[in-house]
Amino acid sequence: MTIKDIAKICGVSTSTVSKVINNYPSIPAETREKVLRTIEEYNFYPNSVASQLSTKLSRNIGILGFLSNEESPFGHPLFSKILVAFQNEIIKNGYDLLFVDKSIKGREESYLANCRSRNIGGVLIFGFIIDEMTFDLLKSDIPTIVFDYYGEDTCSVRSNSVKAMEELTDYVIDMGHKNIYLVLGDDTLVANYRLKGYQDSLAKHGLSFNKYLFKTMPYYGTNQAYQITQEIILNHPEVTCIMFPDDYTACAAIKAANALGKKVPEDISITGFDGTDVGYLLPKTLTTYKQDASRIGKVLADHLIALMNGQKVPQVTELEGTLITGETVKNIKLN
Repeated sequence: MTIKDIAKICGVSTSTVSKVINNYPSIPAETREKVLRTIEEYNFYPNSVASQLSTKLSRNIGILGFLSNEESPFGHPLFSKILVAFQNEIIKNGYDLLFVDKSIKGREESYLANCRSRNIGGVLIFGFIIDEMTFDLLKSDIPTIVFDYYGEDTCSVRSNSVKAMEELTDYVIDMGHKNIYLVLGDDTLVANYRLKGYQDSLAKHGLSFNKYLFKTMPYYGTNQAYQITQEIILNHPEVTCIMFPDDYTACAAIKAANALGKKVPEDISITGFDGTDVGYLLPKTLTTYKQDASRIGKVLADHLIALMNGQKVPQVTELEGTLITGETVKNIKLN
């Protein structure tokens, strides 16, 4: 089934069908309803050729987001800040934001079919790209861009994870800590790059990587962070600092330490990552590495709009963040 077939069945031109697909207001209501009814009856989702028949470029931008545990990233503190900056930028440029899922009028379809049916001209993707349906979207002719992605299938914008983790670890070591327990997020490429930054810092300071002072856990897994912290404090008295993969798990760690009668940073030092607002709500400001969410969102929007207009952008854009020294890492050199 093609756009020509739909036009023939409806007794109209392909141009008319294209205008209905692209929501032109000039089409009579009766004709519009007939075309839409036929499209639904034949389960037809317009392809890029249909969109190109219109002289009007799509102003719809889709957003697709998911995490490894199928949790929506839109409640994720870092992702939500990036999304706000992204949305502000696309609205400023006259684009509309739509959410992409697997449902089209109650029927489960692919992400690509959803984008086709809604005339989406470009897609921002958050989360872990592991399923075939998402790869089909990446391989299509619809421009895509991804946050924190390490791959050659599409363009990406991300923080420099190696440098960020190296800077944060440098600070901890410069404060006199040598027995540092590293807790990273689930096994992803982002976590692997952070591990490299941590190891690079250790090597630079003449310290060896100890596999017994290393663990992975889910990002934002506050219950796990609570348990891990208590296990470390009780079983690894040599550890003076614990580094967590995000600010929320770091906050849970501080609570766990306090429950054991330990003060932060007097008895145990804690670091987070991301630089979300929660770190500033503590009695002592959290030591962390702040990702520049506003700039990330703006660059994602600018690059995607450029791609939608046939312009070239860098395959990978790495942005720098800021070390927040905070107050949760003790200077043990002074002891």
